[in-house]
Amino acid sequence: MRKTNDQNITENTITTDLDGLMQLLGCGKDTAKSIGELAEARVMTNSRRTIYSIEKIKKYCSDKTY
Repeated sequence: MRKTNDQNITENTITTDLDGLMQLLGCGKDTAKSIGELAEARVMTNSRRTIYSIEKIKKYCSDKTY
């Protein structure tokens, strides 16, 4: 399988993969995956690739802060 190109997350980015989610949250793989699942941000595709909705991640994080 070909490696995807590195992507910069901007304000217009809608979804990201696990590596981008780790970069966005500033945490490791397991924590990023857990937050993605808790935020119900997983977007299912026809391929084996899992992507996450950045909007749902941001909403979840803002709701959990105090």
